[in-house]
Amino acid sequence: MRKTLFALALVSLGAVAPLAAQDGYMFGAPRLSLTVRAGAAAPRANGDIYDLFTNQLTLERSDFVSPSFGADLGFTILPRVDLLLSVATSHSSNDSEFRDFVETNDEPIRQTTSLTRTPVTAGLKLHLLPRGRSLSRYAYIPGKFSPYVGGGAGVMFYELEQEGDFVDFETLDIFTDYFQESGTVFTANAFAGGDIWITSRAGINIEGRYNWGEADLDSYDFSELGRIDLQGWQLTAGITLRH
Repeated sequence: MRKTLFALALVSLGAVAPLAAQDGYMFGAPRLSLTVRAGAAAPRANGDIYDLFTNQLTLERSDFVSPSFGADLGFTILPRVDLLLSVATSHSSNDSEFRDFVETNDEPIRQTTSLTRTPVTAGLKLHLLPRGRSLSRYAYIPGKFSPYVGGGAGVMFYELEQEGDFVDFETLDIFTDYFQESGTVFTANAFAGGDIWITSRAGINIEGRYNWGEADLDSYDFSELGRIDLQGWQLTAGITLRH
């Protein structure tokens, strides 16, 4: 998924980047924007399944913090309001051992736990300051700083995987296995940030976003652990191009 996102971002940047070379005036207020961003995603990691991971294995909740990559496509619908289409993805993968059990030869019992979250949303972005001002019918001076807030909703694709060696707590036998849980859930988000415009059409974006979401653990592997908490913060920086 991350490779696909990078490819789409590079194609989009290649198509729009020539616009960034035109500095100074614009022929009118911007109608379209593209933001490509990267940073960190920090899941809240609450609930029984995370308690199991952190109590039985040498994992901490902070281990689920991971790189995050995303892109936003904005369409102007009002002078200070954009319709925003967003996609992002984050993936953590951590090696661990059982805290209280070892192999018969005193070697650690090792496994790997991975979590992937990919929200795809649509929402509204409200600019807190005017984007610029018109000098005439054909001349528009864009502003240098564009702070904004917004929110949206959509779906989140998620996948939780564990692979390695495990302990049967009834027999204390050690076995090798692969566990997996995946699905799609409703998600909502709220965000705030700003664009610092280096030229009339290209700027630096900084944003904080919070995503909500949780899902029932339906697979046989994790079904006794209730629900999985998928919500958390996303802090990113990137490049915005507008036209």
